[in-house]
Amino acid sequence: RRRAESAFSAADETLSRLTQQRAEQRDKGLRAVGAARLARAQRVRKNAAQQNATMAAEKMHKAVLLAEQRQLAEAGRQAAREAKALRIQMEEAQAQASLDAQSASILAMTVAISAEAEGRMAALKRREGALAWKMQRLTLNATRRRHFEAAAAAEAEALKR
Repeated sequence: RRRAESAFSAADETLSRLTQQRAEQRDKGLRAVGAARLARAQRVRKNAAQQNATMAAEKMHKAVLLAEQRQLAEAGRQAAREAKALRIQMEEAQAQASLDAQSASILAMTVAISAEAEGRMAALKRREGALAWKMQRLTLNATRRRHFEAAAAAEAEALKR
């Protein structure tokens, strides 16, 4: 009986030791599986964070490129506006120069016409003066002739008496 109890007790201890070992191994396995799952989840989170960081960096890079593109486009539009303004100024300057040239030409023609008119006026005054002198001479001659005729008529009358 003692031997049977002792054998039963030894078997019970062995069984409980085996059960405990099995439980420890199962716990170790579960811990290992949990650690592996945790490590895997951490790797997944790390990869997702890296992907998110990469995507954010790409978005930021695209935004920077877009901003630079917009700045270049605005600079191009500004340069085009400035070129248009310069072209308009140049056309205005050319038009003003053309008007100035036309004004100078008109002024020169006016001066020439004025000089010619003054020359003609002087010629007309000379001719008028010459005509006045001639009229005076003719009037004087006519008066002399009338006096002469009157004197001759008076003489003829005196001779008839």
